[in-house]
Amino acid sequence: MIEAVELGNFKGLQQNATLPLGQLTLIVGCEGSGKSTALQGLAAHFLPRDRWTYDSVKRHGLQPERAVISYALWKEPGNELYGRLCWSKSSPTGGLRGGGYFYRVSGSGRLDRFMTASRGAFFMDPTAMAEVAWLKNCCPDLDSDGRNLARMLKLLQQHQPNQFRKLNREFIQWLPQFAEIVLQQPRRGYRLVAFRNRQGACIPAADLSPNVLLILGLLSLSYLAEVSILGLDEPDYGLNPSQLLMLRERLLRLAFPKLSRKKGAPAQVIVTTRDPAFVQLFEGQTITVVLTRKTEQGISFVLLDQIADLRQHMPSRVANSE
Repeated sequence: MIEAVELGNFKGLQQNATLPLGQLTLIVGCEGSGKSTALQGLAAHFLPRDRWTYDSVKRHGLQPERAVISYALWKEPGNELYGRLCWSKSSPTGGLRGGGYFYRVSGSGRLDRFMTASRGAFFMDPTAMAEVAWLKNCCPDLDSDGRNLARMLKLLQQHQPNQFRKLNREFIQWLPQFAEIVLQQPRRGYRLVAFRNRQGACIPAADLSPNVLLILGLLSLSYLAEVSILGLDEPDYGLNPSQLLMLRERLLRLAFPKLSRKKGAPAQVIVTTRDPAFVQLFEGQTITVVLTRKTEQGISFVLLDQIADLRQHMPSRVANSE
């Protein structure tokens, strides 16, 4: 499990800040307070790093000779590893436009355990999930940001039709305004995710709100991959109370499968939200709550001892949610 991530000069961070993490972590804060920045700083360790350039991750006004860092501490019994990700203008991959990066893992223990966990890490990006997928792509798995989702769902539909129908029923239960998941063919050999509504219209995923795709991604992972780490950016946004309860149960089931008597290894789950009411749904559960705050000095992360402490830090928002 990743116990903490330390970020320096990363996007809105003007000083080093440490993000504590648990088995299930809720990162809560107002819009623009740095929730997504925190999640991206962690995701950078697992997403293809050639998509991240120095210029895209450095904070505004950073001098070119200064580096951008993200350190991740990974622990389990008998293993303690430290992943160091650094972007700079003079890094070994400096041929990339905007600067390059280097990555190093050090510590004691078995590196293969960390690599296995890394292969099961997913930080679902609605934009990536909505992309057109080539059916002949040689990659056998779902990408860590959800890219290639249309191809993987097409394979599920072809080779495990009962599982695809089960996923379809589950998705409709969450979002009853839709009648089915559709895999459109924009051109020969390609597929994209779309949804048919109750009026019969077929709507491409790219034309819908991000939370629709985040829900599909969350549900699809149960059929497509073994998840060790899952990051979701505001999956609760726009959901009604019953949908929020379903989301809560799914996240708890992933992080603590024994609570629901499910088989399988627990996944580390990190979720951002701007809604204190969603956090309060987890009252009584063993979770980690981190508050993000943006001040003149930059973004900071505050570990809350208990969910009730939100009243102190976000009193007006908690009151409005009650």
